[in-house]
Amino acid sequence: MKEIITLQLGHESNHLATHFWNAQESYFSYEPREESRIDHDVHWRQGISADGSDTFTPRTVIYDLKGGFGSMRKINALYEEPVPQPDPAGSSLWAGPQTVKRLPEIPVTDYQQSLDQGNTPKALTTSSVRYWSDYNRVFYHPRSIVQINDYDVHSSPNPFDKWAAGDLLFQTLDREHDLVDRDLRPFVEEADQMQGIQLLTSIHDAWSGFASRYIEALRDDHPKSSIWVWAVQPPFGTGKSEARLQSLTNTARAIVDVSRQGSLMLPLGLDRAVIPRSTGFDMTSSWHTSSLLSVALETATLPSRLKPGAGSSATLNTMTEAVVKAGKRRLANVTMQVGGDDRAGDQVSIHPNGQLGAHNPGDSELKLDLSFATGPSPGRPTDYLAATESHVFAKLSSSRGFRYQEDSLHLALNPTSTRCDTILRRQAPFSSVFLTLQSSSFVLS
Repeated sequence: MKEIITLQLGHESNHLATHFWNAQESYFSYEPREESRIDHDVHWRQGISADGSDTFTPRTVIYDLKGGFGSMRKINALYEEPVPQPDPAGSSLWAGPQTVKRLPEIPVTDYQQSLDQGNTPKALTTSSVRYWSDYNRVFYHPRSIVQINDYDVHSSPNPFDKWAAGDLLFQTLDREHDLVDRDLRPFVEEADQMQGIQLLTSIHDAWSGFASRYIEALRDDHPKSSIWVWAVQPPFGTGKSEARLQSLTNTARAIVDVSRQGSLMLPLGLDRAVIPRSTGFDMTSSWHTSSLLSVALETATLPSRLKPGAGSSATLNTMTEAVVKAGKRRLANVTMQVGGDDRAGDQVSIHPNGQLGAHNPGDSELKLDLSFATGPSPGRPTDYLAATESHVFAKLSSSRGFRYQEDSLHLALNPTSTRCDTILRRQAPFSSVFLTLQSSSFVLS
């Protein structure tokens, strides 16, 4: 096996990861004659529940602030422990009166209640989704849940929004617990042959400083492992001017630090995404925006978990070399096309440019439906990136949803064929293409 361990840092990245895990859960086949094309052992681990039955849970560590987990409990139904009985009279060391104060619990949503009862849940709405756990369909191992009590996710007097705050928080916790050893090492020791780590984090707030220090610690323990960093960013230019400046400062510092230590850094934002209003897409909803970002994440990394014969499989290390071998450029842009061809479903391309986010107008290969680069959009008077043509140094494309197997076979054998020129034309000097028959599962949970 070639396992991948996931790290989720912060509320925004947990929205993205929840869609990712819901997608992985949907690939499980329960029909005797139906076999999934996905190797579930890459992202899932076997275990034993409290009653001795087998479990299958994600290989992930989830960090969030106090209040960020919503109604999710650390000990779920798979690992339910017996309810402790009250102490008999006189057994307590404290002889005085005892008073227990509890914070009000966040109510479980109707969606989660329907899942627990085995019923078909009603459709979610933006008004009914407050936390990423509201639409989560997966059970996690208790070791995967790590709540940080130093900050509250909804705190306004002391917000978790500065790079230095995240940096200091990691150093404080690491000095006390050694976070990598306590939280990540148990999953690493379970892996037979770990192919890499994917880290999901927001980089516009204090999680940028936390992620920077975390990756440094990862590099000390895993100097040769592939580490893909998916950096979630809010729309450019939103919020008050002071908060916007703070966000840009955090982002700039994170890009420098994270791209230096990570194998590949992939910023994800929706500044340049043109989404029809008829779709009902809400740009203010983290549930909606993360669903679109998750399609890119899921498609780009799909070759790393394919079974033999299900498409063009590859490890994270192989895909990393395909992108960064031309000059060791570890910061890449992500573009995506959804259902652009009669025979193809989704296509995601990863390519480092000479100018961050600037596309060559003469290069039709880069004109996909969605670009997840952040910053000023092309065509604006303030867009300094549009003034200079960019050069694509390398490109990695992952295409999924082929309806006919002979199409993927023909394209693999004849990559310059005009029959498949809508999928692959003559590209940059360094180009890699991965194909799969596996179609995407959903956009919104």
